[in-house]
Amino acid sequence: MRNPLPPLGWLRTFEAAARHLSFTGAARDLNMTQSAVSQQIKSLEGYLGQPLFHRRPRALELTEAGITYLPVVREAFRTLVRGTQAVTGQQENTVQVQCNITFSVNWLAPRLPSFRALHPDVHLNIFTELWEPREMAEGAAVEIRYSLRPADTVRTELLRSDHYYPVCAPDYPVTLETLQQQPLYDCSNLLSNWASWAED
Repeated sequence: MRNPLPPLGWLRTFEAAARHLSFTGAARDLNMTQSAVSQQIKSLEGYLGQPLFHRRPRALELTEAGITYLPVVREAFRTLVRGTQAVTGQQENTVQVQCNITFSVNWLAPRLPSFRALHPDVHLNIFTELWEPREMAEGAAVEIRYSLRPADTVRTELLRSDHYYPVCAPDYPVTLETLQQQPLYDCSNLLSNWASWAED
């Protein structure tokens, strides 16, 4: 009878590869070769019977199965950490950070080596989402998100400003007079209707 759980090492490798969206980044984190990371991911995918990543020319992309599986794996590891700390009585100086995956890859990840050099005793747990989370994850001390206005209930600090503007195809038949009758698609849900654009 097959073990109902895949090897823990495969799951650890999957989490690292999903966090970096890169086998190379996962290999660097885990002190493994890229080929070893790739082989473990293939083994896990074979065990699950479906792919977890789309292999793109320049990067990885999670499949639907990968998107579903990733938070389950991360929560399992968090449970193991909490249980181990409860048994040993040890508490790490750990800060949990939550942000969307695009910000994590393009802004946060390149700055992590500098942070570790300045704060070698601080361990960061970074939880990423494809889109902006509706609420902070349990245990998260810091959340980085796109927002038009800071919330009054938490301490906030501006990291950088960005520019939003609506776009359409060059030949799309729209005028200023008919603009508000046009559909508006906003993946970030920050400015999801034309009235929001009028206010800002």
